[in-house]
Amino acid sequence: MSSAFQPPDEETIRREYNDHTILYSRLMEEVCFSLKREIQTLDYKQEIDIPSNLRRDFYALSGLFYVADTHFELFRSSVNNLKEELQESVRKDTFDINQEMNLNTLQAYLHWKLPKRKRTIENEYSILLGELQATGYDQFDKLDSAFEKMYPALIEDEKRDPPGGFVKGKASGSYNDVGVIRWGFKILDPKFAKHDLSLFHTEDAQEQLNKFKEKREKYKLV
Repeated sequence: MSSAFQPPDEETIRREYNDHTILYSRLMEEVCFSLKREIQTLDYKQEIDIPSNLRRDFYALSGLFYVADTHFELFRSSVNNLKEELQESVRKDTFDINQEMNLNTLQAYLHWKLPKRKRTIENEYSILLGELQATGYDQFDKLDSAFEKMYPALIEDEKRDPPGGFVKGKASGSYNDVGVIRWGFKILDPKFAKHDLSLFHTEDAQEQLNKFKEKREKYKLV
């Protein structure tokens, strides 16, 4: 088999595919696509071209592709149904904080809590999910309790120190939904701040940690 299929490296898996179901789906699609390309490089254009002693293997591969394609469609349909249910819960203000935290439910939670904030690209939600799970916020009740504690401080800090700075005396930007959580939790929780800064290889990490410590004390979050 050729080297056409290159599995994602560890950094890609960690940063882009924290949700294991998305990772599994992507890997299986890559494998099946690679196998199909390999078959297309053979000389067989129709069934009668295949030597009779090899047809059993050919049929087995055909069955594999059929099962894989069918289950990919079922998987996509289930994901779409889940997203619709979550969107409905956000619209009706019935989001369940006792449900499992994953990529889809985290996105819905942020839409629910921060309806007026700008959204960001999906990869950022995936990275944030990994950060939250690594720092003890792996359940929505914990996340929500911390959110309610930090959000007033975030609003005040955003006025004093907006992400885009000041232009002609006015704030030039505001945090998107992921930015609210990431910046606010760095103010609230030193463990989260340390993890976040190490994740993005910030050179002046200690200086940044000291800055967030000062903010934590200023907003009385200690």
